[in-house]
Amino acid sequence: ARSIARHDTRRIPHLGHVAMLGVLLLGGLLCTIFVVLGAVLLHLFGIHRTQDAQHSMAYAIGTMVVWYGIAFAPAAPIFSSLWRRKFSAGIQWNSAFVRRRWYLLMAVGVACFALAVSARSILHIPEKSPIAGLLNTPIAVWTMFAFAISLAPLCEELIFRGFLLPAFATACDWLAERFTHRVPRPLTEHLHPRWSIPAMAAGSVLTSAIFALFHAGQIGNAIGPILLIFTISLIL
Repeated sequence: ARSIARHDTRRIPHLGHVAMLGVLLLGGLLCTIFVVLGAVLLHLFGIHRTQDAQHSMAYAIGTMVVWYGIAFAPAAPIFSSLWRRKFSAGIQWNSAFVRRRWYLLMAVGVACFALAVSARSILHIPEKSPIAGLLNTPIAVWTMFAFAISLAPLCEELIFRGFLLPAFATACDWLAERFTHRVPRPLTEHLHPRWSIPAMAAGSVLTSAIFALFHAGQIGNAIGPILLIFTISLIL
């Protein structure tokens, strides 16, 4: 396997792998719908109707946990087998960099938080939104906080920065190579793609646009918060 990987010239993940992940996410979503309907029929958490489930924090968090769990549980072994390398290596999970530059990453996080807080005085952020309607008790607030700093960002980063961003950058370079007849850049020593600056810029913008639209429903489709999320995604 190591000998095969050493001579592997494929740029991964590409858009085909994104499509495969999309199939897993769609399958997980369909399974989650049946789980939620079953929970409503059993009147779990005191919910008797699907309409009431939409306003329940337990169902909101539970839906995301089940969805991501079903979708990502098979993702690691499937892609690891397909790529002939560890899943973490395929998506460039660089834990060594985190250990070396944790202070820099923490500073970026604080800066994003400061940007979000200061943006309230510049952008029109609605007082009421679908997600704000769920935060009606201290328990709900802390539950959402715990979810928002653990499973949610982990899975979203896998989707957007782990798969979409490199796939878009690779696609942009691939198109440029087709039109200019340029020879593809060799992979790095760790078998990662070498993208051009324009490809990385285009990939970042496309990924951030989809990232912002993905969260639009949670904030009532308000333009101000969407622009803010788009900007933070660019930073990420």
